[in-house]
Amino acid sequence: GAARMDFLLAVEDLADALRTGAPPRLAPDFGLHVTEVVLAVHGAAARGFAPYTPATTFDRGPLAGGREAPR
Repeated sequence: GAARMDFLLAVEDLADALRTGAPPRLAPDFGLHVTEVVLAVHGAAARGFAPYTPATTFDRGPLAGGREAPR
């Protein structure tokens, strides 16, 4: 069967973090970046599939095991 996806799970987690003072699982700048990229993909056909450079960035931080993320 098809998997269900909860599109508000990250928003709910951020709201919980704001309410409780706990750190969110994902950084807000990552959420903003993902939103920008998804909207860019969604509008790609209307832009004629022109190259797109995101205006947002996020701190990748270390990977599991302490390895550095590729740049």
